Amino acid sequence: ITRVWESYKTGENLEDILPGAKLTSFGRKILVFWDQLVGPPGRKKSSEISLERYVRYDGGWDEVGSLVWSSAILAPTADPLLYRSK
Repeated sequence: ITRVWESYKTGENLEDILPGAKLTSFGRKILVFWDQLVGPPGRKKSSEISLERYVRYDGGWDEVGSLVWSSAILAPTADPLLYRSK
């Protein structure tokens, strides 16, 4: 997640860090969605980063991101019957 935050600040391509990654911002928060890299295929993960700006003594500002949560949000089941449409 640290590299994701750095890529956001520097404009680096997020796909180079996390394949299948999508970045969404809303208000003072950023959501990152990506494919799980290790483990069973098809799992999606997500993290929420909270943004805060601090004014420096020289009049400039710094932006700080804090990880709020990170978790799997989609985990397909092993039962193929659940994927069958009627």
